[in-house]
Amino acid sequence: MLFRALADENIPFACEALGTVAAEVRCAPRGGLTPADVARADVLWVRSVTPVGPELLEDARRLQFVGSATAGTDHVDRAFLRRRGIAFAHAPGSNAPSVADYVVAALLAVAARREEALRGKTAAVVGCGEVGSRVARRLEALAPHLPDGALVTDTGAAKQPIARHAAEVLPERASFVGGHPIASSERRGETEPDATRFDGGTYLLCPGEEASREAALATRQLREHHPGFLALAEATGARVQVRSPAHHDRLCAAARDLPELLAAPLTDVISEAAEDAGDHETLLALTDPALRPLVWGRQAPSAERREELVAGEGSLLDALGRYVRALQQTRRHLATGDLDAALSLGDGGS
Repeated sequence: MLFRALADENIPFACEALGTVAAEVRCAPRGGLTPADVARADVLWVRSVTPVGPELLEDARRLQFVGSATAGTDHVDRAFLRRRGIAFAHAPGSNAPSVADYVVAALLAVAARREEALRGKTAAVVGCGEVGSRVARRLEALAPHLPDGALVTDTGAAKQPIARHAAEVLPERASFVGGHPIASSERRGETEPDATRFDGGTYLLCPGEEASREAALATRQLREHHPGFLALAEATGARVQVRSPAHHDRLCAAARDLPELLAAPLTDVISEAAEDAGDHETLLALTDPALRPLVWGRQAPSAERREELVAGEGSLLDALGRYVRALQQTRRHLATGDLDAALSLGDGGS
């Protein structure tokens, strides 16, 4: 099938690559793409500098596919593309090895410039996705050089897998304390760096499973052995709580991962009802406003989010099993006409 392709500016070899399969290839002029540029295209290839949404695609009646030469997708309105039936793909992890090498090289360069040794420093990997996981593996090579009493931390969302990995690779003289900073509800979703991001939020600290399971005692132990790290966490402006990795993952699976997983079948049920009735407009009006973004604005998880869900698979499966059992009990109550019993399940009932 012959098609017309349009490539964003500054994508190396874009026109040459597309020219092997497209009947016509155009590269965007300096200054960025316009709706008029896209109107004649069947295929669009962009970078992160170009927002892709209704404004750019208002006249793109021919467009069948959008590709982004990036790992991230913040610049793409994927829900809009789905509504228009436009396929989409991006390149998660494509630059990850190079970026990981750069991060480690930058650490060494900064240490050399300051005439400081990395020995004795704490390495915190913020997000263990495509890049972060590779940085973590490279930093493993530094583990034999950690001094006595060194502390290693992270900021990922799944604690048990990283705690087990830390126990395997870190020397006995070093300690691992997992961290999970959570912004307040008003600040979630923000992407720009901000020193006040975690003001009013929560910072969960997760020592190894050998630490006390009693929160107050675990906090005292942490303050005794790592007062500087605890002070650093408190300096973010967040409320610090200490939980075991297993306890953290159970809560995370139930409160965050499970609702995200359930959005997919819920979307299928609602969409099926709309298709059967042939009345999307009425169905949208009937849907609770709080559910509309979950159902119609739902986007595919990022590569990092996918890794978090896979890492927490055990806790998520356990939470899903409990939810399925609760649904089955709710169904039995409804089938016998006991509406009060069915509704009480959502209020902490059996």
